[in-house]
Amino acid sequence: MGRKYYEPGLKGFVNKEYEDAKADLYACFVQRDCDFAKSNGFVGMVTIPNEIFI
Repeated sequence: MGRKYYEPGLKGFVNKEYEDAKADLYACFVQRDCDFAKSNGFVGMVTIPNEIFI
C-alpha cells in the first residue's frame, strides 16, 4: 500500500519507526522481518511475485 493511502496515525508511526522503508507498507514489513534476524541470519518469506519488484 502506497504512502498516500496511509491514515494519519499509521503515517506518523511509519515515519517514526521505519524511516528507510516509509514509501510502501510492504517495505515496512520486509524491514521488520530483517530486524528480527540475527547478524548473518536468514529471513524466509512467502510473498506474491509482484511485491518483490516494487
